[in-house]
Amino acid sequence: MRELLISDIHEKLEKLLQIEEHLFPQADRVVFLGDWFDSHPKRDHAIVAKLCDWLKKNIENPRYTFLFGNHD
Repeated sequence: MRELLISDIHEKLEKLLQIEEHLFPQADRVVFLGDWFDSHPKRDHAIVAKLCDWLKKNIENPRYTFLFGNHD
């Protein structure tokens, strides 16, 4: 079984989408280690909303395991 571990997204949606496109198809299981968000004061709320949409769309995918980080 090929597992892919992803950590510390910190609202970097474009990087996540690149990883999703290139590496997710090769993995049997993808484990997200948390830190989806960050608390910086100049956050881009549009990116946060898009990241939340991505999470809602994928939260029930049986190939994915979602964990919380210290920023979540």
